[in-house]
Parts: sequence; structure tokens; C-alpha cells
Amino acid sequence: MRYAHQSDGIERLSRSIEQDHRSEAARPATADAVEVFHRTFIGNQLLVRLSDTARAELAPLLQRVELPAGAAIGAADANGREQCFFLTSGLASCALIDRRRERIEVAVVGCESAIGLSAFAARDGQMRIRMLAPGSALKIGCADLARLTGRSAEIAALARAAVADFLQQSTGNLLAAARYGVEQRVARWLLIATERARLDALPVTHETIAMALGVRRAGVSLALNAQRAARAIECGRRTVTILDRPLLVEAAGGSYTAMGRERATP
Repeated sequence: MRYAHQSDGIERLSRSIEQDHRSEAARPATADAVEVFHRTFIGNQLLVRLSDTARAELAPLLQRVELPAGAAIGAADANGREQCFFLTSGLASCALIDRRRERIEVAVVGCESAIGLSAFAARDGQMRIRMLAPGSALKIGCADLARLTGRSAEIAALARAAVADFLQQSTGNLLAAARYGVEQRVARWLLIATERARLDALPVTHETIAMALGVRRAGVSLALNAQRAARAIECGRRTVTILDRPLLVEAAGGSYTAMGRERATP
């Protein structure tokens, strides 16, 4: 299964990538570089939309990294160089931290997008990113990516799509927090997180969801108990499994459609 974003904004950006590619003077890619990309780097929904020429430009600069559950993803490496991560599997939580160490999640990111373009815009240690579900990513230095976007309209469109996706989800979260109750928001979070992780079972606790939504753990427990009683989900030790997505969509109410939900397609 793959997941296709139904938002008009993202669809326009997808068309922009195709138009940019057609208008760009294509440079021949070496067969070896293209083969290396296909064999090693396929997995991220943004990268697979690129032409062979653009992939060949990116391939030498990408480094595969494994990201276990709970791993913190830093904005910079040991030498202070900022990094961007294209997830190929797993799920990352991007949260803002205030001076009192209070945290609230801004977005969850899976292999449909990237971390490091908009998620690292928050400075002074305000952003915390960690893996909720283990996975892997293709890492590239932000400076290297910026150089490529400067000379490739196709790669620049890819970066814009990643930023737009992140901002759309974060504004959807803000709308849900303002207009919907805890039970609806918990259902919405489970739907979005499982879509982006491409998993039916998430390795999360009640506390994890409460911290993500900025609500009390007791409220999350009540919401999960209600959804479990309706047979929409099943809760195990440190795991929540979706049994019936339509029921969970119903529990989420308008909060789920408010951000332009993603749907599974063959």
C-alpha cells in the first residue's frame, strides 16, 4: 500500500514538480549512479517522484542511517552542520519545548516527507524530534541540499512540498486543538500517525499521546477506553492497534477531515 496526500496544496506542488522537471534541461545521469539510487535509496515518497537525473545528483550526498525507537534527531551533526532527513520507514514526532520544559507536538513525519527543512526552523533549542516508531532515513547536509535546490528546479519543488506538508499538518493540529475535544483529537492523532508510519499498530503509550496533544493522561485513557469498547482499536502493553479505521474516523469527527486527510490507495 502507498499513501497519497489528498490536499489541494500538496497536489499543486506535485504538479509543480512535474512541470519543473519538464522545463528543466535534463543532464544525462550515469547508469551506475541511477542503479545505486534505485537499489539503496528508494523508500521516501518525495524522493521517488524525482527523475533519474535528479536522483543521480542527490545519490552521492545521501547517507543511510538507522533510527531506533526513542532516538533523538538533532538539527546539526557533531561538527555543527545542519542536516535534513528523508525518512524511508518509521515515524518521528516533532515537538516544541518551552522554557518550563512543557512540550506539545507540532507534527508527525513518516516517509511521505522530510525532517530538517521546516522542523528545524525553531531555534534556541525549542524543537525536539524523536522517533516514535523505529525506522531509517537518508541524511543530507542542509548546505548540500541548498546548493542542489539552487541549480535544480525539480529538487527545489521537492523541498517546497516538504515544507508545505509540515506546515499544513501543524496548522491542522492547531485547528483541532481549538475546536475539538480530547476523544476526537486522540482518534485523529492515531489515524494520522498510523498513516504516516504505514503501520496498523503503534508502539506508543497513553503518556506519549497525552504529551503529543498537550492534554492530561487521564483524558487520553478515557478516550482510548471508549474507542476500545467500540472495537475501533485494541490497546496492549505500550501498543495501540487500529482494528476498524472507519469507526475511528467517525470517532474523530470533523477533526480528521479538517487537515485534508491522507487515504490509502492501491
